[in-house]
Amino acid sequence: MKADISVNETLRELERITEAQRRIITIIAQDVRNPLASIVSLFQLYQHNGIDPDRFNNFLHVSSTQLHSTMALLENLVLWGNIQLQPQHPDPELICLKDVVDGVFTELTVQASMKENRLINQTSQLVKLCMDENILRFILRNLLTNANKFTEKGRVTVDGFNYEKKVIFRVTDTGVGMPVRMCERLFLSKEKYSCRGTQNEWGSGLGLILIKEFVEQANGSITVQSTEGQGSSFIIELPL
Repeated sequence: MKADISVNETLRELERITEAQRRIITIIAQDVRNPLASIVSLFQLYQHNGIDPDRFNNFLHVSSTQLHSTMALLENLVLWGNIQLQPQHPDPELICLKDVVDGVFTELTVQASMKENRLINQTSQLVKLCMDENILRFILRNLLTNANKFTEKGRVTVDGFNYEKKVIFRVTDTGVGMPVRMCERLFLSKEKYSCRGTQNEWGSGLGLILIKEFVEQANGSITVQSTEGQGSSFIIELPL
């Protein structure tokens, strides 16, 4: 009986890893290959005198922005892939939310300063979470990167607190905001909803879908509140 249970668990784990590998390949094929292919095509046109230098310089600026965004997507994909290929049930860690936020802020300091945005951590030192720190960092890194993407000369704030038997934390920005229709469709996996940032930064919309998966796996929820021209707030609730 125990042998049968062990075999079934092994098969389930292999299926989970195979599915994760399949998704990684799909993401590389769609969200990484396409922008890189367009940049390669641009240089091929230039090498064969298929585009004049002035137009090439204009396209080169756009391609540079696209390349930075693709690199960010690759970093995200590597982090997500590492998490997916870990054992399914690692020992949970009791971690301080404020400390993790500070760590992610440090990583994003240069990006925020380039857009003259202030990063503000208003999370209580008392807020603790029992979860994989890599998953929490993935969630925060994506939400904060998005907030910075759509904000310029403004503020990006994280606050967290305990409420009843939950930990609630919010990532709020003073950026461009979103229409109601976009908020309603933001987390739909079949139609990744993305638009350009304040400096024409490109994005795939993939990060939010992966965040939703992680949050739901932890028996939590994620919602968004937004007003066009005033900013957005992403609220995550997790079991205490």
